[in-house]
Amino acid sequence: MGDYPDWTRLFYLTGTDITIPISIDAVTVILPISIDAVTVTLDINIVASDITMPVSIEASTVTLDVSISAATVTIDINFSDQSVAVFDAAKWFAHQAQQYVFVGTGNAADDGGVLLATYTVAAGKNFYVCGLSYGIQDADGAPKYMMARIDRAATDILYAGSAVGGFLILDMPLRFVAGQTINYRVWQYGSGFTLTLGGAFWGYLEDA
Repeated sequence: MGDYPDWTRLFYLTGTDITIPISIDAVTVILPISIDAVTVTLDINIVASDITMPVSIEASTVTLDVSISAATVTIDINFSDQSVAVFDAAKWFAHQAQQYVFVGTGNAADDGGVLLATYTVAAGKNFYVCGLSYGIQDADGAPKYMMARIDRAATDILYAGSAVGGFLILDMPLRFVAGQTINYRVWQYGSGFTLTLGGAFWGYLEDA
């Protein structure tokens, strides 16, 4: 960067259509912007060590795409609107019809298990497992214990267990990449009978 004198100037613009590409190379930049317009499109690309960017928007409709790559991020959001939604990843992909549920049933001998559901992740995608459920679909007997397991090929990823069934919601989803196969198995112990077991796992697909 060249050594240039400091530069400060106030702009006041009034017009029907205004286009202003701005490129700034400086050690310190202070850029207050006030816009009053019917339609505003504002693409901003910033590379800096530290960024402070208060944004205040008043509009009937707002579309705000934000991509942030930083070691530390602090975001304060205040919405004043008739209809505002902020989704976490799982709820957003469900909203976008990218939620998938894999359900299965099968017979398991006493002290034995059965494969209930399987899924191979599609090319160019990642699949995130968000939860699982399991139980008995049989009145012949009650096991003393049940166990559910998710594995990838021969590698066990997750175990869950309880007396007669249950469910598990994951705070941190399990990630599987394209080509990996997710297997979901359930076992029953101590019933003295062959029982029909049911269960499911669910999650969402995302572009890799």
